[in-house]
Order: sequence, then C-alpha cells, then structure tokens
Amino acid sequence: PNCRGPEKVVRLDRWLAGVGLERPGVELWAYGDSAGDTELLAAADHPTVCTRPRRSSRSRVDGGPSA
Repeated sequence: PNCRGPEKVVRLDRWLAGVGLERPGVELWAYGDSAGDTELLAAADHPTVCTRPRRSSRSRVDGGPSA
C-alpha cells in the first residue's frame, strides 16, 4: 500500500532490517515528487526532487485550437 511522510522512513528502516542492514550503513538515493516525500528525502544521502510536468491548457496535440 501507498504511504506518505514519516511512514516512508519507517518502512525503509523495516525493510533494511529485514535484509540485515541499517540506514547508517548504506548509501541512500531517494527521489520524491511531493510533500509526502520530505522525510524520506531528508534521510537520503542523495535526495532528488522531481517535478511533475505541467499540463498544457491547449486541447490539441498539434498546437492548440485553430485561430
């Protein structure tokens, strides 16, 4: 199931423990695209914020409505 905020770090730590690792012992790369990723990005050694493409207000692929 999807999770947000601090729960992402909790689940990461749980998964790492399940494979015999701890966060200080791994190099963590994290990618986030919303405020729900803030805690995970803060825990990462290499955080990357990804932006979502804006939707165009144009209704047609060929450049919008005809003039």
